[in-house]
Formats: sequence, C-alpha cells, structure tokens
Amino acid sequence: MHRSVTARMFAGVLVAGAVLMVAREQGGFAQGRADPDLMTISRSGQVLRQTTTQAIFWGSEWNNPTFAGDVVTGLDTFFDGFHDSQLADLATEYYDRTGPITANSTYLGHVIDSTAPPAGTLTTSVVIDKACAIAGNNPNPNGVYFIYTSTPGNLQCALRTWGTCAKQKKPIQVVYIPHINGVDPPCNNVSIDDGSVTGHSGALAIYGNVTGNQIMNAITDPRGTGWKDSQGDGMSFKCDGIFPPAGQFFLFSNGSQWRIRAKWSNAAYLAGTGLPNLAGLKGCVY
Repeated sequence: MHRSVTARMFAGVLVAGAVLMVAREQGGFAQGRADPDLMTISRSGQVLRQTTTQAIFWGSEWNNPTFAGDVVTGLDTFFDGFHDSQLADLATEYYDRTGPITANSTYLGHVIDSTAPPAGTLTTSVVIDKACAIAGNNPNPNGVYFIYTSTPGNLQCALRTWGTCAKQKKPIQVVYIPHINGVDPPCNNVSIDDGSVTGHSGALAIYGNVTGNQIMNAITDPRGTGWKDSQGDGMSFKCDGIFPPAGQFFLFSNGSQWRIRAKWSNAAYLAGTGLPNLAGLKGCVY
C-alpha cells in the first residue's frame, strides 16, 4: 500500500497557533480540524526539503570485517538508495514556509574514525562535537550526520539531536546509534526481517530500521520546531511498532529492499486510511 504523492498540492491553515497541513489530492481537499492526533508545525518551523547524509563509524573495530559484517556496506547501500525511494517519498506531504519536502537526498559516503569512542551512552555534546569535527566545522545545512559507535549504549535504540559548530554557529543535525549486534538489548528485534528476501543480517536489518526511523524524523523535524503531534511524537514514533504486512518491504531507488516501520501520514489519517497505530488511529502508511 504505497501511497502516490505525484498528484498532491499544498495549502496551509492556522490551527491552535500552528500551521496544519491540508492536502488536496486529485482535486479534493481533505478537511483539516483542530485534532491533537494530527501532526502540526510551528509558524517558524523548519523541515529539510532535501537532505545530505553522511555515515560516521566511530571505533577501530569497524575496520575489522568480522566485527563489521555487512553493516558498513549495507548502510552505504541504504543511504545511496534513499534518494527518491518509497520511504523518502512519504515525507513529501509535509513542508515549511519555504515549500514542501522533496525526495531528493545526496549521500557523502562513510568515514571510519579509528579513535576510541567513550564507553557507555554518549552525551549530545560529544556526538555533536564529533560530527562537527568530521564535517570540518562546516556542516551542510541540510545534512544529517549519522554516528555509529563500536560501543553499546543504554539508549532504546538511538538519539537524535542538533546543535551548532564552532564560533560560526553553523547548524548541524546528528543521529547517534550505539552498536547493535542483533542479539543484545536494548535494540534486538531480529524478527523484523529474516533476510530471506533482503539478504540482510539480523544486525543490518535492525540498523536499517532504526536508521530509517531516524532519518524520517530528522527530515520532518530537524531542529525541534517541525512536524509532531500534541504529545511530541513525529512521523516515525506515531507508528511505533507498526510494520507493513509480512512480505512487504520499502523499495529503494538502487533496488535494495528494507523492512522499516510504517510512517504517519496526516493525509491518510484525515481520509481514514492506513494501518492503525498502537492507539488504534489509522494513518500509518508504507
């Protein structure tokens, strides 16, 4: 049930001090309403209309093929194919005052930083400083820098944050994902993809799902002023635990397939379509 967005136009209305998306699809306007289950964006809210990504593998262990397995090469494939993918397409119903999000994405490749990351869960300042250093304190303003450490953390699965680099205060968006082996908690749901179709290891399957969730949240809410509901949940978290039916995968532009959690669509919710989330609200699409 991949939803086409090629025939969509956009308009804005004010709802409770925020700009609420009203989608007009194939000639018909969906009816917007002041609903706490809808995602809204603040007046000065920001999205990433196109993205640039870079993967940073922090720790010398990533140079060891036994340790890395298919994760480094697999995530290269993920980011390379994200451009114009079915997943990226789902964000295009959202926008800010400069226009709608596009499915355009550029991958800068990966970097292996062989220095040792600090033990345990890293703080936001540590991951921002590392991403700024890799970017030479000149990050792409549309960039999302993903840091994958060789050490585990105590996070649920990932941490998404933002900040600025150096005295120039150039904005940067960062996602930090501690080491995942597909077995140990807290992020060990190997059942999401057995690899029979994708060829992915259990670890890569989880990395792909977590990365897919975080990149979509970063695109629609890069700096805390973007799209979320009254509880602060964005388009990935509103569909927490909801996957496409068995045997359904997100197709990427390079032909790779990924088993990733469904994403929230305001348009589907208003139309009463999509899969129900854990609260029973329809609107999760894939």
